[in-house]
Amino acid sequence: MEIPNHLMERLASLSVDGAQALVGLAEFRQLDKNEPYVREGDTKKTIAIVSAGILRGYFQHDAKEHTFGFVQPNKVAGNLDSILLGQASGRFFSPVGGPVSLWEFDYEAVDTLLLENPAWEHIRSMLLAEILGDVLTWTRGYVVHSPEERYAILEEQYPELLQQVPLKYLASWIGVTDVTLSRIRRRRLEDS
Repeated sequence: MEIPNHLMERLASLSVDGAQALVGLAEFRQLDKNEPYVREGDTKKTIAIVSAGILRGYFQHDAKEHTFGFVQPNKVAGNLDSILLGQASGRFFSPVGGPVSLWEFDYEAVDTLLLENPAWEHIRSMLLAEILGDVLTWTRGYVVHSPEERYAILEEQYPELLQQVPLKYLASWIGVTDVTLSRIRRRRLEDS
C-alpha cells in the first residue's frame, strides 16, 4: 500500500532514508465503525495518524460516556496513559460516523529507532506536542468558555464535525446534554 502524502509531509524534515525507516514501522489499519482503536484498560503503546474518518476520544464515568475530543484526518491519537504514565488506558478512541483508516506505530519500536538516530528526536516531540496541545486547548476552552461559546468555536473551527458526528457526542464534548445543545443551536439560528 502506498504511503499517503499527508504522512510523508509530517516526516519531511527527515532524510529520505529516515522517513522510509519510520514509515517501515507503520501498519495500515482499517477500523470498522464498531471497532475501538484504544479501549479502557489497554496497555499497548501505540500512536496513530488518522488517514480517513474520525475517532472520538472519551472516558466512561458513572455509566456515562464523556467525550474529550475528535481526531480527524492527518491528526494524531495514541494511548498516552501507557506511553507517558506506564499504566493501562483510562480512555477510549473509537470511530464515529463510519469506518476509520489509520497508520499505527508501535511506540517502543519508534523509540528504539529514535534512540539509534538522535537527530530524529524532533519527530517524537512534534507528535506528542500536537496531542498535548489539543488536550490543553480543549481544557482551557472548557474552563474559560460558556457552552454557547464552545459551540460557536465548534461551528467556526470544526464545521465538518457538525455534519459527521451525532449530536449526543458533540453535546458531551462541549459539556451539555443533547437537549441543551438543541436549544443552543435553535437560539443561534434565531439570532442569525
